[in-house]
Order: sequence, then structure tokens, then C-alpha cells
Amino acid sequence: MKMDITGHDITWGGTYWPYWLCTVVVTFLAPEIFALYTNAGNTLSDFIWRSLRPNSAVWYLSLGVWVTLTSWLVFHFWFRRFR
Repeated sequence: MKMDITGHDITWGGTYWPYWLCTVVVTFLAPEIFALYTNAGNTLSDFIWRSLRPNSAVWYLSLGVWVTLTSWLVFHFWFRRFR
């Protein structure tokens, strides 16, 4: 089913998406990459490795959530499924 979107106004997502993405990059990714580069050990990935023991139930649960969200976003954005 194809939708004709000509003549529709831009939704809030079209306007705020770039601002949200820039905010995430500046506030999270830049400090995280800097900490990984300087080996500060104060990163989210370091916290996860210390808190979640590999091969525990919580580790597998978080892996399943990550795989599910990543798969859904890929199919939703690039293949236009799961609308």
C-alpha cells in the first residue's frame, strides 16, 4: 500500500529530527568517543561490561532488545515495513 504524501505539511518529526540527532551526537557520542580514545574507563560501554556479566540472563536480555530494536529500525526506515 503506497501513500500519496504530496500536499501534506511537514510533521514535527521532519522539523525536530535533525536537532535531536545533533543533541545526541554532541551530548553522548562525542564524550564517549573521547573517553574511549583516552582510555578514561568512564564510558557507558565500560559500565556495561562491569555491571552485566557476560553470558548472564540480563546480558542475553539486553542483547535481544538491541537486536530487536536494530532490526525493526532497519526494516522500518530502509524497507518501509512495520508502519
